[in-house]
Amino acid sequence: MDGDDDGRIVKRQAKERRNSRSSRKAKEPLTRLQHESIRDAHVQRRSRLRARTACKTNHANQLLPSPMQVGTLTLSMGH
Repeated sequence: MDGDDDGRIVKRQAKERRNSRSSRKAKEPLTRLQHESIRDAHVQRRSRLRARTACKTNHANQLLPSPMQVGTLTLSMGH
């Protein structure tokens, strides 16, 4: 019985520590510098993703004829 109560008290203390930390964090407004650094990191991640998808599309486009080749083909077929 004693050991069980101790465990419960420890759990409650840990929970209160967690809560106080998160509430303190929420109250502090972000400084402009923090806000900008977070936004920059987000933008960088997005541009990295975009670059990766661009690489994939470029690779796929290499398998297709270039627009100039397509243009000459259609011209020669039309005439």
